[in-house]
Amino acid sequence: MYCTRDDLIAKFGERELVTLTAERGEDAINETRLTDAMNSVNEVIDAHVAMRYPLPLPSVPGVLKRIAVNIVRADIDQRPAERVTEDKKSAMQLLTKISKGELSLGLEANEPKPQALDLAEMQSFESVFSRDKTGGWI
Repeated sequence: MYCTRDDLIAKFGERELVTLTAERGEDAINETRLTDAMNSVNEVIDAHVAMRYPLPLPSVPGVLKRIAVNIVRADIDQRPAERVTEDKKSAMQLLTKISKGELSLGLEANEPKPQALDLAEMQSFESVFSRDKTGGWI
């Protein structure tokens, strides 16, 4: 998980999460809706991060947590404000940069290791039987 319920509460406050997720007449966070949004965002982040880094990550870098929090916030809002939409757009741009290798997470990348040059080599002589050597019989 790139972000948790507690991360969202710390950033936006419990009251705002209740307002964004609760059904009419309820006065509590709709855990199902919040969990679905977090799972969806985790899948999106995994798809981008997997282009450069082996999953699962050993630890969640702070930049991924901020990205996840901003995208979840935008996804649970039925009518997001322009600022919320811009935050999500910026987060998606950061994910694209991570997947292209333009932005590093400070972790070991998933790039192939260079192979050693001291490998066995095979050599063979030229063909014994060829059209030129057999006078056209082959």
